[in-house]
Amino acid sequence: MKTQSTPSAFSLKKCTYIAAIIFIGLLLLCHLFKANTYLFFTGLFGIGWLLWTFTEYFLHRFVMHEFLILRSSSNIIDHHNHHKSPQNLKVKAIHRITFLMFFLIVLKLSIQYGGYSPLIAGFLFGITTYNFLHYLLHQPIGNSLFPSIQRAHILHHYNRPNHGYSFSTSFWDRLFKTYPPKEDQITEQMLSKYFSKSSNSNFKLTETMKSHSNIFSLLLIIVLLLILTNACVPVFSDMQSARTLGKGNFEVTPFYTNSAADSESKGVTQVSANLGIGLSENIDIRGRISHLWFNGEGGGGSTIFGIGPKFSMVPERLSLFIPVGSSFDVDSWQLQPTLFYTQPIVEKKFEATLSPKYIFNLCRDCSGFFATNLGIAYSKDLTKNAIRAEYGRIFSDGGGLGQFSLGYSFVLSKKNK
Repeated sequence: MKTQSTPSAFSLKKCTYIAAIIFIGLLLLCHLFKANTYLFFTGLFGIGWLLWTFTEYFLHRFVMHEFLILRSSSNIIDHHNHHKSPQNLKVKAIHRITFLMFFLIVLKLSIQYGGYSPLIAGFLFGITTYNFLHYLLHQPIGNSLFPSIQRAHILHHYNRPNHGYSFSTSFWDRLFKTYPPKEDQITEQMLSKYFSKSSNSNFKLTETMKSHSNIFSLLLIIVLLLILTNACVPVFSDMQSARTLGKGNFEVTPFYTNSAADSESKGVTQVSANLGIGLSENIDIRGRISHLWFNGEGGGGSTIFGIGPKFSMVPERLSLFIPVGSSFDVDSWQLQPTLFYTQPIVEKKFEATLSPKYIFNLCRDCSGFFATNLGIAYSKDLTKNAIRAEYGRIFSDGGGLGQFSLGYSFVLSKKNK
């Protein structure tokens, strides 16, 4: 699709010059805080993310709309077909997960080696979030999460193709005067077309292709997780998917966990139970209680608990869990915001869930950790019960502890539909 800029929009040269001035100024400002490791890292990471958002704007506007005349629907960047069929996204779940895992690897390395590497990590964070954001902008829930950006994107697809080029932020659209006018209205006809599935056969995959893609996605996730081998303490297992329970439903998941030994520890054995209750169709309250036995000389044990809300972002595919927990034996608390992404492998019967998180230790002079769990679940009907297996690791500079869990989920009070 080729479109012309509006007279008020800045030209390519002006946009590039202005962006260059902004980034040079930000880098110079960030350099003033080089003595403070945390501020310097955060500043560079933020600049890297902002650099991606400009790259995203630049490619969408100047390459996909003003420079390229895209011809064939087989072209991987066929933007014309995307405008005709908004729900047919070329970027699939496997691509999103690949970018997410690659970002985690680079983030870990940038934390370890420092310097100016956070710029790269921030840029990759931008690419990763873009791939999820673009998907969400094409779902009804996008209106609740990013109302102004989704509005601009819908108008971009229909009566304003030369406006609304950004996905991650509206900053560049507003700066370069390509943000859709306030008086523009989104009609019911626009919404109907925007959220409808296309019947275009060019975008249909056979069931076999879908199955192969999902299995390859799962194998790729496992390989990438094995690359991230540094760990130092046990991970709080998740043993759940992105699915929420629905109002009034109650779920119990008893499970057993064993952590591998390293040079400093003989590992930890855990017996746990997850409890969940649905407050609404999109919100659960989830709790957990575990007893840990420390293996090796000295032995001993500890009992831990946690509780928090779980919010559905994309039904059965993406959710956010924010638990806070502590130990009955030690006066310390942790906050573990966790993102669940569930990939069906066999519909309603077999699925994989990736759950990256950051563990905040809520105490003075305590550091935090990135962690990831990868779980699989099997059942004749995953909405009623499931056999679950999960592997998890925490990423840090020392040690070497992984964690494996095995359990069974069952719903005690499932509503009849």
